[in-house]
Amino acid sequence: MNTLQSSSLQKHIHAWKNMQDVISSIKEENFPYEIEGLQGGLSAFFIAELLQNRRNDLMSSIQYKNAMPLSNASDFLLVVPTEKDAETLSEDLKSIFNDAEPVAARTVLNDENPEPNKKRTNMEENGNMPEILQLPWWGLVPYRAASTGSLVFGERAGVLSKLAQDGTEIFRRTTRSKIFITTQRSLQSPVPPKEYIKSLSLTVKKGEQFDPQSFASLLAERGYLRVPRVSVRGEFTLRGEVLDIFMPGEDAPHRIQFDFDQIEKIKTFNVISQTYDSDSTESESLLIYPMKEVIWNDELTGHLEKAIEKRSEDFGDDKNTFKEGLIAGGILEG
Repeated sequence: MNTLQSSSLQKHIHAWKNMQDVISSIKEENFPYEIEGLQGGLSAFFIAELLQNRRNDLMSSIQYKNAMPLSNASDFLLVVPTEKDAETLSEDLKSIFNDAEPVAARTVLNDENPEPNKKRTNMEENGNMPEILQLPWWGLVPYRAASTGSLVFGERAGVLSKLAQDGTEIFRRTTRSKIFITTQRSLQSPVPPKEYIKSLSLTVKKGEQFDPQSFASLLAERGYLRVPRVSVRGEFTLRGEVLDIFMPGEDAPHRIQFDFDQIEKIKTFNVISQTYDSDSTESESLLIYPMKEVIWNDELTGHLEKAIEKRSEDFGDDKNTFKEGLIAGGILEG
């Protein structure tokens, strides 16, 4: 049986004159463009081609023009009609990047490449695989509150936190691009201001000073539950010189190891065995986001109470009920 891999298709699509003509036209930046003929999985191949061209252009500008683009210069935001379209596009993109053609194995054994016989994909050779992030819509029935334990709260908070981060570092070949995917309905839903989202996010870096007790308090304020052992999303634990956290939008929990007051390692681990395995990945830094995109505290509730008082006529007899609900935790129907 003959198997046609996406890497083979990508080769032909890259050499396709019509595709290159469209890419060249987009580089002129005479927006907007209306591109026809992108049906089915071809849309994902087009985005992959556009991303790789963008990364190549950024590297060229650094090498030949002494430009210094920021790390988010290769990020993309894609808007599709429905949640089903978003899921399909996300899966197609993951398939394309995971099937990227392997490059020749290295023959030198060093810290950069401890496994010389392990093949690496083109995307791994030229930069990390892009991070594909989907901003979900609430998916609510009209006039019904969302379940307090719904994962959609954390998933949205995670994507919004990553979207709100400014590019503070210079783009490099190893910079990991981000592809944000959302729907028309989700795009039209109100979200908190960028600066508010950023204020709830925490970033830890390897080699940085670390106060575990204070950090644990910050996690609790952001909606995480402290437990003896992390088992599900939304939990964290602090024991000895290890802090484990399982964020709602991640596939695996992270372990932050520190020596006294300095971070030594940040790495994912297996939630079942509670140890590192072959799928564990180590990072230089980690963005930790809240469990919800809005965290109700006394200050925020106070501001909203004042706003309700100013518009008391709009609430009528329900004003006190609304205020009591906010104070009780911000959970209301309707």
